[in-house]
Amino acid sequence: MTSAAKAISETHRLADHSANWRMLMLAAMALVVGTGGALGAWILIRLIAIATNLFWFGRLSAQSVSITDTTVGLWIIAIPIIGSLIVGLMARYGSDKIRGHGIPEAIETILYGESRLSLKVAILKPLSSAVSIGSGGPFGAEGPIIMTGGAIGSLFAQCFHLSAAERKTLLVAGAAAGMTAIFGTPLAAILLAIEVLLFEWKPRSFVPVVVGVIVAFAWRPWLIVSGAMFPFVALTPTGLWPIAAAAGVGIVVGLEEALLSGIPTLVIDPKGDMGNLLLTFPDLAPADFRPWINEGEAGRDGVSPDELAASTATLWEDGLARAGIGKDRIARLRERA
Repeated sequence: MTSAAKAISETHRLADHSANWRMLMLAAMALVVGTGGALGAWILIRLIAIATNLFWFGRLSAQSVSITDTTVGLWIIAIPIIGSLIVGLMARYGSDKIRGHGIPEAIETILYGESRLSLKVAILKPLSSAVSIGSGGPFGAEGPIIMTGGAIGSLFAQCFHLSAAERKTLLVAGAAAGMTAIFGTPLAAILLAIEVLLFEWKPRSFVPVVVGVIVAFAWRPWLIVSGAMFPFVALTPTGLWPIAAAAGVGIVVGLEEALLSGIPTLVIDPKGDMGNLLLTFPDLAPADFRPWINEGEAGRDGVSPDELAASTATLWEDGLARAGIGKDRIARLRERA
């Protein structure tokens, strides 16, 4: 490559991180999306409380209660089953987008759906989640609020002539705003948005997401509660063990880079997670994913297991590419792990 070509390439790379008036426009729109995400979080919490009261106490109330105070007897077995049947009917005759945790569905919408979510999803997702959680299902509010907030951001974006990338930015801003309003964790919401949903760290998307999160955090004391969702009080650790624990965390974080650098590594893995390092497919071929495909899930989606394997391979390849992870990096990790 000539010096002139290198200069042009570098200019294009830097321009990709530049800011312009459209970023400011998206930041202004994120003020509305952040407010919508906060309102969505408030609605979700109230719906969960209403469902809990209906299922376990037989009353119509939005007051927060604990199911440990119920006296329903053997109905404690039937109520979760009834709740799951209701959610199943909503997914079957409403929208299949309400299935699942919420985060994978948001990623799928970003990668394959041009960041377009429907009003039906914005309504049915919090309703189905409230029924599921309120009837005693083993779920939390993280996935539902990410999908609900994302739907709010997407619907607002669809009211204007925006590109798919700009719709994605507002979708993610709504999701991060909803998470902030629920849990009071703005930094965690921003990091999740960058690592899991945006697939980039650039001003054009980062700034609007931060604006949406700040707006939701400002609304939170007025709509939900001030302080942490799960308060935790602990004594400040003393002695050498905190230093040792921090060193252990650093060792774990550096393990992948050590493997990639070809440094011989002896891994002691009592929890059993490091075996996942072997589940790497450098070619990202459908045949690699086929043994791990749930045939029942393929049947529910109306596709063959081979077709689901092919779409899964494409999903992984596109997502890793957006994160700057190429097949060569996966191959090097597989060789060294």
